[in-house]
Amino acid sequence: RASFEQELFIPRMGEPVHVTVSIGVAEYIVGQKPSELVRTADKALYQAKAQGKNQVVCNRQEPSVA
Repeated sequence: RASFEQELFIPRMGEPVHVTVSIGVAEYIVGQKPSELVRTADKALYQAKAQGKNQVVCNRQEPSVA
């Protein structure tokens, strides 16, 4: 993420722009539904953006007790 931030993106026939990356990470729990995993990662992504963008947020879930 930090090295990506240093790169300058130049669209065709356009002005150079700086690009940042926000990443949401979720940990898979055995037996978890794929939709739950994606929802957790998505929540982490929006948290990263809300905290000022250009960062990584990891959302860990505790396994539910059956």
